[in-house]
Amino acid sequence: MCGRSCMTLDPNEIVCACKYKVNNDEELKEPAYRNEYNLGKKYIPSYNIAPTDICPIIVSSKHLNDDEISSNRTVLPALWSLIPKWHKGDYRKHGLTTNNARFEGLTDSKLYKPLLDRGKRCVMVIEGFYEWKTTDLKAKSSERSVYFVHMPQNDKIKIEDKSSWNGLCEDLKLMYIAGLFDVWNDEVGDSIYSFTIITYESDI
Repeated sequence: MCGRSCMTLDPNEIVCACKYKVNNDEELKEPAYRNEYNLGKKYIPSYNIAPTDICPIIVSSKHLNDDEISSNRTVLPALWSLIPKWHKGDYRKHGLTTNNARFEGLTDSKLYKPLLDRGKRCVMVIEGFYEWKTTDLKAKSSERSVYFVHMPQNDKIKIEDKSSWNGLCEDLKLMYIAGLFDVWNDEVGDSIYSFTIITYESDI
């Protein structure tokens, strides 16, 4: 996956579209939404979400409250690019590229293996992501064709046209990308949630 994604839904629409089944219950359950401070960075719906922007993720509510059951889910805004737990100073200056984590090296990584061991799993929630055609190596990046990769929607529904789904968010098909998350704290105790997505070599 490249470094650009799309999510134009507001928080209420996101939790509605992310309803889920618990065990064999027929009724769908809506995840909670937790609006974190994240050092003042906010989720802003956009057609162009890049690494270091805030994007919604889903985590087990148990990570946020010990009294919760692990099957409950919470949507929360988090920074796309994991901040190493050990980093000191400006969170933007740790010097690592952490928006993507290669699957092949997760269990050997000093950064990602501890998160796996602690069960710090999440999913990034997006409408889709962009890929640039790379077969023409002579073409400048600005001249390459861009493809939007997304989930197929039900007949006549277009996410970008809200009149086509008339507020029926549960009919929307979003894309869920596996990831790992953590919470980083600065010197005065303020925190920011951040995450990486897990990628794998394409078979196409």
